[in-house]
Amino acid sequence: MTDDGDPVINVVFRGELPEHAEPVAVSAEEVAGFVWLTVAEAESTADCPPWVLRGLRRAAS
Repeated sequence: MTDDGDPVINVVFRGELPEHAEPVAVSAEEVAGFVWLTVAEAESTADCPPWVLRGLRRAAS
């Protein structure tokens, strides 16, 4: 849920990635967008929504 109460689906995965891995949307019709970030990268990105950051912090703990 956003801070305004709007429903949103965020899928957060935690894991080790190969150094040169590239993200791919298998079904672009179903995925509005995605990025791969560490928690530190998300915290330093001004446009990272707070509800996404909360999910990342939960996954990292």
